[in-house]
Amino acid sequence: MSTYSALRGAAPKPASQRRRRTKPESYGAAEPTVAGQADAQPPLGFDAHALVVDLRAALGRSVEGRFYSAADWQRARLELWFAHKVMTAGAVPSANQWSAVRVVWMSCSSARR
Repeated sequence: MSTYSALRGAAPKPASQRRRRTKPESYGAAEPTVAGQADAQPPLGFDAHALVVDLRAALGRSVEGRFYSAADWQRARLELWFAHKVMTAGAVPSANQWSAVRVVWMSCSSARR
């Protein structure tokens, strides 16, 4: 009498759903896209809090800022205005206000990746 032990763990996936362990034949065949010239950083347009001014200067020096279009700079200007209003409100920013400032800046950079 032969003994057959059952497989342990989950049943294997069908071949069509398994991950490939080899590189596809088309690997590396894509042509790189060269980005155009970015727009210059426009003036802020309002007297801002010192931290907002520093943040704008850092954005202008960053690698990401080198690829900003005019629309990106205007969005950043609007977000900096909101951050300025939060910082100069005369009270400690609430968690919701601070979260809104952080989410805007994080989503701005992560949306480009």
